[in-house]
Amino acid sequence: MLPALDAESIVLNRKDGQIDPRWHSGSAVIAGAFVAKFAWSQVAAVHTYVRTYREGQMLLALRAVVPDLQLPRWLRPAAIPYWS
Repeated sequence: MLPALDAESIVLNRKDGQIDPRWHSGSAVIAGAFVAKFAWSQVAAVHTYVRTYREGQMLLALRAVVPDLQLPRWLRPAAIPYWS
């Protein structure tokens, strides 16, 4: 459960040079404990989803090989990226 959030609790990670909104994606650290990834378009959402899924699979593989290694806990992404 997330704690109560205010503007200081969410820190956007800036990516300079992303001008075209069709490809824009980013991430934010929430309450110093969670990372949220987002995208501004369907194309970017799919790319972000695939990249996040691969990162999670790598964390799971590392944990299986080196169980004592301190790694972040991976929460599975949504089954389907959401866009409106």
